[in-house]
Amino acid sequence: MTFEWTAHRFSGGALAFDLVNTVVCRNQPVKRIDRLTDVEEVAAFAQAAAKFCATETGVPAIFGPETKSAHRDLTGLREAIDLYFRPLIGGETTANDSLSALFAAAAIASDSNRGTGNLGALAAISAMNLLSVVKTGRAKVCPNCDWLFLDKSKNQSRLWCDMAVCGNRNKAKLHYAKHLATAEED
Repeated sequence: MTFEWTAHRFSGGALAFDLVNTVVCRNQPVKRIDRLTDVEEVAAFAQAAAKFCATETGVPAIFGPETKSAHRDLTGLREAIDLYFRPLIGGETTANDSLSALFAAAAIASDSNRGTGNLGALAAISAMNLLSVVKTGRAKVCPNCDWLFLDKSKNQSRLWCDMAVCGNRNKAKLHYAKHLATAEED
């Protein structure tokens, strides 16, 4: 299955979060979709990441894993990032073993396919940069799609990963509920 890697797919505000968000409906096993199961999709994701994450990464081109083990290392990093950050963002205290797992996965993914533009290394660096940011309350989970995102707004009031998608879906849901309530009153 091929996906269109649009700007919305990179609304996490950090490459590490965008990598985690390649799993759609993560907490809904029936609907869960892993967009990086196909190696070609990883290459397409890396190419789009070069475009949409250019200010964060500072590299003109990003390449995805070239071997099955490097692909496994990248998805291992993705899961370690999620395992560490999601509970922390939710207010839970993260166990030291999840931080150790994140460090180990970052080291392994960084070592796979060495070189400038290595997606695993860039995502690992992004995750390490997020370690201090997450404690400021700027890292959040979208209440609509469950994606992780970095709130870069001045007053930290951003609610949605992408207002044009999740925010509008919520507005439509509220409007529909209000319309139903009004119809039932009549």
